[in-house]
Amino acid sequence: NLAIKLGVNNELLLPGFVDNPYQYMHKAAVFVLSSLWEGLPTVLIEALACGTQVVSTDCPSGPKEILQGGRWGALVPINDEDALANAIKSVLAQLPQVIPKESWTKFTLEHAISNYTALLDNFPDL
Repeated sequence: NLAIKLGVNNELLLPGFVDNPYQYMHKAAVFVLSSLWEGLPTVLIEALACGTQVVSTDCPSGPKEILQGGRWGALVPINDEDALANAIKSVLAQLPQVIPKESWTKFTLEHAISNYTALLDNFPDL
């Protein structure tokens, strides 16, 4: 009802639960994470893996580390609606940037296993 009231109902889709959200994420013009706090916001990593432009609040903890301080997507202060809106507008006004694979590959299972294996190699007596 709010979307209709604001006249944006033709500009958004609220599908509810879907088995494969990545098809939507891949086609999105921008992914916005407006959290006040996070642990490891996997959805941010998934957006990067889908090649989607990202805008995120710089909440503790995770977005700054994942986005490497803004290298892979815009970071804005939490509770700053104007900064969030301006970052979204800025992303939408630009041609989409190619999201490099290196922005998300360090979060894959293979990378984690490689790091654990390298760590355990330092303890040959185990």
